[in-house]
Amino acid sequence: MTDLHEKLLESTIDSLYLAVTDENRWPEALAGLCRAFDSPRVGILRTTPRMDGLYEMRSLNHDAHSQRLYNEYYWALDPSHRITREAAVGEWLDRPELFDPQVTPEPEYMNDYAIPNGIRWVVGGKVHVDSKSATILGLQRPADHRPFDDAAAGAFRRLSSHIGRACKLSVDLRQADLAKGLSLAAIDGIEWPVYAVNSGARLLLANRAGERQLVLGSPFRMHAGRIVCAEPNPATTLHEAMKQVGRGRASGFRVTQRTGTWLVRVLPVSGYVGTALIYAAPAERAPVPSEILRNMLHFTTAEAEIAYMLTEGSTAKEIAFARGVSINTVRAQVRDILRKAGVRRLTDLAKILAGIPQVTHVGDAGDGRP
Repeated sequence: MTDLHEKLLESTIDSLYLAVTDENRWPEALAGLCRAFDSPRVGILRTTPRMDGLYEMRSLNHDAHSQRLYNEYYWALDPSHRITREAAVGEWLDRPELFDPQVTPEPEYMNDYAIPNGIRWVVGGKVHVDSKSATILGLQRPADHRPFDDAAAGAFRRLSSHIGRACKLSVDLRQADLAKGLSLAAIDGIEWPVYAVNSGARLLLANRAGERQLVLGSPFRMHAGRIVCAEPNPATTLHEAMKQVGRGRASGFRVTQRTGTWLVRVLPVSGYVGTALIYAAPAERAPVPSEILRNMLHFTTAEAEIAYMLTEGSTAKEIAFARGVSINTVRAQVRDILRKAGVRRLTDLAKILAGIPQVTHVGDAGDGRP
């Protein structure tokens, strides 16, 4: 490795860590990776640990249309996933036969996506894995370029741990910022009670509506610093819901009192083990807008829309026709919806959607729209 190439790798490492605290610097970091690997295109994918769901994709020199196609459908057909799934973290993966149009196990991917988008030579590998996600680096060259060589493999060995660490730090920071933003601003915009509690249901934070309702004792009241239900049966249900939070699952239930019925939703807070957000809304409220659903359950826009179509009785085939996508795409999205909501059945999903409160920003006319 020449001194010039070593300086290039060092500057790439610097740009990766600078991007951790500044989201706007990720294109610069990705450009550094392109130069380090002599690759015109680069992508960093964050998936589930088993690579059966895609959380997000950072990429450079992929046009917006191809990126949308990959995110919504073709990522599941990417032949590199066959070997990446079982590979060790930091293992360089270069299997050109997977992307040979004549012998590839995924001809639809090659003929309908990769070749039309100028992808022929593909290498990379896992750069980070934990209990919540896997991060994969992918590098692509078109057919008129040479295949990747030992120099690219050496650069991967030099950079892979830094790429993984920078991506993990970036995700952690975004989650912390989201939690901070939620605690300081978003929950005060919710017109119905919201409480943040620890594993023992001890109150950590309440929005203005929640503080008012605690004074009224409906649907919850304070007892020895903890949130409790006035009614015995819902109190037991809340205890069980907190157990589910400890397992990383969400749940919902009803609290019926003389003043009316409340729909309660208990959500684990990502990145804070044992911490939960408790939302309560009157049972007669209309469904929560999709923007708020995306914020609370981390649904994508498409998942939020599909969730309501499912609870209204639409079949996967009907949803696929209405949205102009394949039925396999819808089925994959349904699996992600149920996983993010922490349920297994559509009937439970319907209960959860009914239990999430709407948001009214300060100064709105009170129509419940964000």
